[in-house]
Amino acid sequence: KALLVKMEISKSDDCIELTQYVKDDGVDLYVYDNALKMNVVCCIQVKKYTDTAVGLSTVKELGGTLLDKNCKSGMVITTSQFTKGANDYNPSGYNIQKIDGIKLTNLLIQYGLGVKTKRLEVKTIDTDYLNSI
Repeated sequence: KALLVKMEISKSDDCIELTQYVKDDGVDLYVYDNALKMNVVCCIQVKKYTDTAVGLSTVKELGGTLLDKNCKSGMVITTSQFTKGANDYNPSGYNIQKIDGIKLTNLLIQYGLGVKTKRLEVKTIDTDYLNSI
C-alpha cells in the first residue's frame, strides 16, 4: 500500500482495499478514487514467486476483471518475472502495467521503502603525505 501511495497511484491507504485471499477474481488490491470506495480506478494482482514466471493467463484474468469493474487501469506485480506471452499482451481499451522483480526492487529503492541506507567509509592513500616523508 505504501508504495502505491508514494507513486501517487492512490491518494491514501484509505482508498485501497485488500481482497480476500482466495476467489478474488484475479485481484489482490482495489484502488478507489476516494475513501468512500465508490469507483475503482485500478485493479492490482500481486504474485510472490521465486522460481515461477507470471504467465499470460494471469494478465488476461486481470483484463477480464477490469472489464467487469468498468476500470481502465490495472497492474500485475511480481517478485519474479513475466513470460514472453504475458509481456507481449497489451489489450486495447485499458492499460495493464507489468512490474517484475527487478522493476519492483528499483521502485522500492527509489521511494525508500523496505531499504536501509548504510554509510561506507572509503580510505585512500594520501600521496601528498607519502611524498613529504
